[in-house]
Formats: sequence, structure tokens, C-alpha cells
Amino acid sequence: MVKQVKDFRITNRLEVGDVESDVRRKRAAALPESRSLRERVTGWAANRSYAKLEFVDPEIADKRASICVDCPFNVVHYADDCKECYAHVEQSLYAMRAGRETPQDHWLGACQMAGHENKTAVQLDEKNLLHRNSYTKELQDKHPACWLLHLDSEPRREVDS
Repeated sequence: MVKQVKDFRITNRLEVGDVESDVRRKRAAALPESRSLRERVTGWAANRSYAKLEFVDPEIADKRASICVDCPFNVVHYADDCKECYAHVEQSLYAMRAGRETPQDHWLGACQMAGHENKTAVQLDEKNLLHRNSYTKELQDKHPACWLLHLDSEPRREVDS
């Protein structure tokens, strides 16, 4: 396929560019997402369970949550058909965030773009949000106001010595 695309571009006097990356990107875009949003959140939560979680100050979590509430990718009801799985992951996420809440939690669900649960993600420090790197370009294109793109501008938490 790479050779065919390259030949086509040369024949039609188009810029050749990075054909392999273009083909790989087109193939990935053509593949349907086979996992439900609840399954993606479950996977995200499982990956967090292996890390030492650190949290941001409540004011930062509240600010992040306010952004999520207005986001078109915030899916409040993401349970799919497995209510037991959903209940289990919700319980695990509550324990993971040690019961931390924001006033907006009632309107938070899962991020359709990044595949995380928003009530928990808004509480985590940037070291626990490295999955955002996989979604940076898409977030920049589709929701540039997302707080995941602006972690560098957030105030740093004071560390006790």
C-alpha cells in the first residue's frame, strides 16, 4: 500500500511526504473503536491501580470539573449493558480517588475522547495523567479548552520537605 500511495503521489505531482505515517494514520482512523466507553474507563482505571496516585488541590479539581461539565465529550451515562461492571468500576474509582469530590460530580461522566472517568481524572496530578499524550492532537483540534492541554499552567502543589 505504501508503494502504491507513493507512486500515486509521484505520478500526480503531489508532495510525497511521510507515506508510511500517512498510511498508518489512515488505517488507524478507519478501524472502529471496538470497546465501549465503560470498557475504556475500566482499562484506564486498571492502569491507574498500579501507580502511586497523587492528587491536586481541591480548587484545581473544581476548575477542571467545571471545564468537563461543559465539554461535548463528557458522557454522563456510560454504563453500556453491563450494569454490574459499571457499578464495580464506579466503586473502584471512588476508592481510588479516596472519596474526593467536586460540586460538579453529579454532571461528570467519562471522557469520550481520552477514555477516563472525569470525577477521578480531575483529582489526579499530571504524573497520573500521562495517557493524555495519546490524545493531544485530537484534543487540540476538537476541544482546545480541555484542561488536559493546560496542565503546565496550573499552580504546583507545595511539597513538604
